[in-house]
Amino acid sequence: MNSNASNTQGANTQTANTSQSGAIASAAAYQIKSTTYEPKSGTVTIHVVPSQGQSHPDRDLIDVGTNEGAVNYATSKFSTKTVRRVVLTSDDASSTASAAALRTSTARPIYRIISVPAATAAPNTASPSLPPLSTFSGGADTPLPPPGARMDTSMTPVAGLNAARTAKTKAVLGVARTKLGTPYIWGHNEDRGQYGFDCSNFTEYVYHHALGYIITTYSTGQYKSVGVPIPRSQMQPGDLIAFEQGQHVGIYAGNNQAIQCGGGLKKVGYISVKPGTYWGNHISAVKRMY
Repeated sequence: MNSNASNTQGANTQTANTSQSGAIASAAAYQIKSTTYEPKSGTVTIHVVPSQGQSHPDRDLIDVGTNEGAVNYATSKFSTKTVRRVVLTSDDASSTASAAALRTSTARPIYRIISVPAATAAPNTASPSLPPLSTFSGGADTPLPPPGARMDTSMTPVAGLNAARTAKTKAVLGVARTKLGTPYIWGHNEDRGQYGFDCSNFTEYVYHHALGYIITTYSTGQYKSVGVPIPRSQMQPGDLIAFEQGQHVGIYAGNNQAIQCGGGLKKVGYISVKPGTYWGNHISAVKRMY
């Protein structure tokens, strides 16, 4: 998630306005018009409209051609809820999965119904973040690869597993900087031949190319199970940062800045994480990755 969307609660649904957009880069890239959460069934319904080659200042882009963008969006937008199913709806009848155009109670054609894996569906009710200083003594306690990561033996990263920490930090920030300005699209990862990223696909791409790690591309998964939690006071460049219980993730770049995709910028760029700023006040976890 990369906006300060407000949620309004009703008897049966929770509705959230969406934000962010980016360059229209895929025929499958639609704008998210609205999102609702139905607690009894754990269903998130995402209503999308064709981009028609235009961006919208108050709407995210999502790739409806794959399941990942929808699941990542739903589980990060409603990170404290149990999300069991995601339903994509569209007013564009030509994009429906069935000529019969199954309809929801709002008479919108259903584009796709996605079952969410159990491990991803669980809400983030307990934070793994920010342990006391006494529980962490530094990089020497970080296993390699870290929790939630495995090595991709089919490629040569910029910095190998046994490289010095300084070399790894240089690799992580160097790879991240090569993507500055790349647009934000839910579910996109340039490792899959797509243009653009969402926040957690960006962090996965960076750690993959810089260090050879394979980690989950879901922001809630990175928050819950990737890396070694450390106190914010020990945050160093190259650490993974999770915001708002996994609704957003980025990489600490030093000088109270994080490099990330989204975060109000609609693209890869820097945000301030200085105490007192919006993102600085919403850090949920800092994760040591090497």
